[in-house]
Amino acid sequence: MRKNKFLLITFILFSLIKSLASLEYSDIYADVSEFFSVFIDPNEGLTSFRSLLIPSGGRPEALGNAYTGMANDLSYIEYNPAASAVLDETEIGVFHNAWILDTNVESFVFTSRKRNLGWGAQIKALYLPFTEYDLFGNSVSAGYYSETIAAINLAYNFFAGYTFKGLAVGTSLKTAFRSVPDYVNSETDQIDKNAGLGQSGLAFMADLGFLFRFNAFKFYSSREANMQVGLSFMHFGAGITGFAQADGVFLDDPLPSKINLGFSYKPIRPLTFVADISQPLNLQSIGESGLLSFGGGMALQITPFFAVHSGFFLSGGNPRFSLGSEFMLFSYLANVNYTLDLTSSINPISRFSLALKMNLGDKGRKSDAEKVDELYVKGLEAYYLLHLEEAIRLWEEALEIDPGFDPAIIAIKAAQATIDIQEKIRDIQKLE
Repeated sequence: MRKNKFLLITFILFSLIKSLASLEYSDIYADVSEFFSVFIDPNEGLTSFRSLLIPSGGRPEALGNAYTGMANDLSYIEYNPAASAVLDETEIGVFHNAWILDTNVESFVFTSRKRNLGWGAQIKALYLPFTEYDLFGNSVSAGYYSETIAAINLAYNFFAGYTFKGLAVGTSLKTAFRSVPDYVNSETDQIDKNAGLGQSGLAFMADLGFLFRFNAFKFYSSREANMQVGLSFMHFGAGITGFAQADGVFLDDPLPSKINLGFSYKPIRPLTFVADISQPLNLQSIGESGLLSFGGGMALQITPFFAVHSGFFLSGGNPRFSLGSEFMLFSYLANVNYTLDLTSSINPISRFSLALKMNLGDKGRKSDAEKVDELYVKGLEAYYLLHLEEAIRLWEEALEIDPGFDPAIIAIKAAQATIDIQEKIRDIQKLE
């Protein structure tokens, strides 16, 4: 009987393996496309400045663009502008994303923080070579189509403390310029010097973000919050086009505005789960807004200097699967990501992105935290020995460094209450 069961299982497994091996790659892609076809967005492609939706690369892309809640490095500037107020390090970074065919995206980002005030800046450029040919295959014009985005960021973390980590609120102001090369006029067969400028565009927009950090279902000891929830309103603004044209400038197609809601959960020290949901908005015609998009991922910190990330992103009818690694080289942190992109072509596209970030230090925040802990422990020792005034002095010194260190605030109240009780006892003893 056991032999018959073994033979049956072996036959089934062999049949499955043979069936999978006989499938062609195109068949697998067709099956995947058919499965996700219910998510096809009829309003896709109605917006301008699409480079705003292309990730620069780095950690967020490997996590399926689910970064609104996590936002724990300088890539926050594309997902949640509130995060600059809570980042540990001052960072500078460069990004390269080989997007589709000859389309590339380059980005430069800087961010820093002083106490609860954070700020940052970004320059991002998408460029694509453009060549126009005549009927005989001769090149008649050439240049680059490009979109350049500049952003400045400011954020503040309100009500920050030891237990409650605060509510960070931030905004980014951005401007974008679309450059279209000149092309041949079909009526004159000559290059129209103003044709490209007429289709170029200029846009102004703003982002608004919120980040709420707290502890929940935490199975390790650390000062950091293990749960983060983020909400952001991205690319709210408008653009103009039609420069150097007889009819003058006019309103460009709507920007790809969207609302993001995301969360990050770290149950144990090396493992983090992230998820995002995004609602596109067409500010010129709300009824033509796109469908919801979804992203999720997982980060695993294998060693202090090496981590792996994986993610899934669904926008429209086809998904993206991503896998990335992050490793430390001296004071540099490098990201290498691979994305299997099924959103842009009949055939799947394999894409790679690179990021290199430099840690410029934490402006003494780590040493300050260690000093606060040291003063707090010394205060506890003094309190145990009933040296209450000395304990209060040590805790007040800790609060001078970190005014939001709640354990010291609570301890001072307890010590002062003890002193008050002792004074009352002495007063009673004098009356007797």
